[in-house]
Amino acid sequence: MPSSTSNSDARLPAGPWARTWLVALLLAGATLGGYEGALRWRGLRPHITDDAGLWSLARSRVRPHDPDQVVIIGASRAQLGLQPAALAAALGTRPPVQLAVSGSSCMPVLRDLSASRDFRGIVLVDVTPYVFFNTPQHLDGGVQAEFVRQYAAHSVLAAVERRLRLALERRFAVQLPEVRLSWRNLYRWYQRGFPAPRYVETRPDRSENADYARIDLARAAADRARDTAASARPAAPAEWQAALAELRALVGRIQARGGRVVFLRMPVSGAVRAIEDERYPRDVFWDALIRETGALGVNFTDFPTLAQFTCPEGSHLDYRDAEPFSQALGAVLQPLLRPPAYAAR
Repeated sequence: MPSSTSNSDARLPAGPWARTWLVALLLAGATLGGYEGALRWRGLRPHITDDAGLWSLARSRVRPHDPDQVVIIGASRAQLGLQPAALAAALGTRPPVQLAVSGSSCMPVLRDLSASRDFRGIVLVDVTPYVFFNTPQHLDGGVQAEFVRQYAAHSVLAAVERRLRLALERRFAVQLPEVRLSWRNLYRWYQRGFPAPRYVETRPDRSENADYARIDLARAAADRARDTAASARPAAPAEWQAALAELRALVGRIQARGGRVVFLRMPVSGAVRAIEDERYPRDVFWDALIRETGALGVNFTDFPTLAQFTCPEGSHLDYRDAEPFSQALGAVLQPLLRPPAYAAR
């Protein structure tokens, strides 16, 4: 009578298991390789997911006690319109750290940098009027507040895991969430067809490239104008004064440590510009922001080299213009950030 504790391997059928596993792995690899090739043939390319983990990796690259450390904060206009490498070449610094997050207020990140006693660098703040001057923007939590919280709690293990995932995302289109084989995606494909290539791509440094040649520009411009009109709700006078008081304190804390803050209005065009100019009068909002905070201000309308750029859908630069715009912006910023006495050292 066989013992109940007998080796379970004795009940396994004999066979060349190593060869079986090898064949299975080869078939799985061939299947994935074929699917990857099919995706590339359809124009889909590897895409990096812009999430809290990627933001935390970028935030961890902010160098302490470095007066030349440039940090970009804001929303999608800065993510799409500023190329860190081109801006660094024009400024003569290391590439800026890109911390802008699409569609959300940057106030939580400005608070975080202001509270970081070892930060003494340059904060380039993208001022999108219907995000920055809205009500109640100074109380906004949102996505960027969550990113800041997750960074404060991040671990070495989480950073390693995100770096490994980043390495896969950079190389394989099968990592795209919309093309992964799942019942949910199969149902979506049945309802809407197979996903088209994205027109916005995220780079490892978190800057983004938008190729507006891939979309219907007339429709995109109309949608953007409609969304801007719906989103543009200027802060009431009392709310704006409260926001200015907080901004004055945040900027003052950074600049008291030797850091600098530059508020930047990126290019806008067409109906989007008309809506923003009407709803957010310059003297009430932009001029007051620069006057009350004591920060530097660069408004694209004041510089012909910046005003020459046009946004295809009214609100964001195409990737073909992002690099030359970043170079032109660097040329504008350099004399502001590096006075002659400093530059001569």
